[in-house]
Amino acid sequence: MVPVVGDFMERYPQVEIELKVSDREVDLVAEHLDLVVRIREMKDSALRARRLGELRVVVFGAPAYFVEHSRPQHPDDLARHKCVVRLTDRDAETWPFRIGGRRKSVRVSGPFRSDSTAAANAAVVRGIGIGFAPLWQVRSLVDRGDVEIILEDFEVARIPIFAVWPPTKMPLAKAQLFADFLAARLKRERL
Repeated sequence: MVPVVGDFMERYPQVEIELKVSDREVDLVAEHLDLVVRIREMKDSALRARRLGELRVVVFGAPAYFVEHSRPQHPDDLARHKCVVRLTDRDAETWPFRIGGRRKSVRVSGPFRSDSTAAANAAVVRGIGIGFAPLWQVRSLVDRGDVEIILEDFEVARIPIFAVWPPTKMPLAKAQLFADFLAARLKRERL
């Protein structure tokens, strides 16, 4: 988000932004937030939302890990592999896949668990195990060759990204402007 916010502030220097970053679901009204970006299906119909785009969630690992432990060919193979568990995810130890046209959750485990996305991704780069994350979070690692995406044929449907406002508020002009800016940016990115 910081590069997007920086570009937005460069284009609109009169706007001030307070960015709060959290993997937890926040209460927009209680925390006095003008806009929240949610990466998940929207189930709460009381909130006002605008779909901005969607993203891929991928399984990935370091080339060195695959040399030592082989490369899984099927999601069920993950039971025999070390996986890095991100405790920020709701069902951290079950990863979703599409197998035979149906959604299936595969149980994973491993020696490293963290509530930090950065720490979990660093552990995967180090070869501690295989990771699972939104592609945007590991794109730079993939582009540098630090990690490789695996099990692409089994990926679940892309996850929607929404701009969300409290139900009692119309979006502030700057929040609406940022949502438009972010939507345009997401169309250009490879998520």
